[in-house]
Amino acid sequence: MRSVIGYRPPMPADPNPDPTPPVPMSIEAFLVFCEERRDESWELWDGVPVLKHSPRMPETMERHAHLRAKARIDRSFAREIDRGGLPCESLPDGAALKTADGTILKPDALVRCGADDPGDDAVFTPDPVVAVEVLSPSNTDDEITEKTRAYFTLPTMAHVLVVDTTRRRVRHYARGRGDALSLRFLDEDDALALDPPGIRLTVAEVLPPRRDPASSAIG
Repeated sequence: MRSVIGYRPPMPADPNPDPTPPVPMSIEAFLVFCEERRDESWELWDGVPVLKHSPRMPETMERHAHLRAKARIDRSFAREIDRGGLPCESLPDGAALKTADGTILKPDALVRCGADDPGDDAVFTPDPVVAVEVLSPSNTDDEITEKTRAYFTLPTMAHVLVVDTTRRRVRHYARGRGDALSLRFLDEDDALALDPPGIRLTVAEVLPPRRDPASSAIG
């Protein structure tokens, strides 16, 4: 039987800890599962909950480079949306996307566009246009490939950005005609054009600031 990836029984230690939750898990059961673990971040793949990060598992906790990149991406998207008067909004880490096959994804940053406002109590974002994954040391090529494929099963998705804070590069996947995707490898000084919805940045604007060795040692 498949097991929950990254699962540990609830803490503090319970003399009778919950057993590993059953899988495959329905979306409804997954939402309850996440409600009981609000300080953790989970995705759902093929009915199996997969842990992204938890304060009780140091090996899953995010590096400052990762956090800084996510913050800069969200701010840059919001600035360009406001500047262009675009009918869009930038959503930070935590926005959830649901594919037709029941996969639940939580990109590191997201842009949604359109008149179908999901409302304050919505759980899933219905109209994503740009999804961003900031690479972590634990990410594998197969994982990122599968996530990219899953993102583009959403009919409104136009762009997926894979941000590498170590090499200071971005992979830009864009929807072409039919099922075709284009891929560009962008360096720090390159321009980043996202049409639709009409966002224009440089790659440097979605990377954490360059830091000298002394500040990196304490940051």
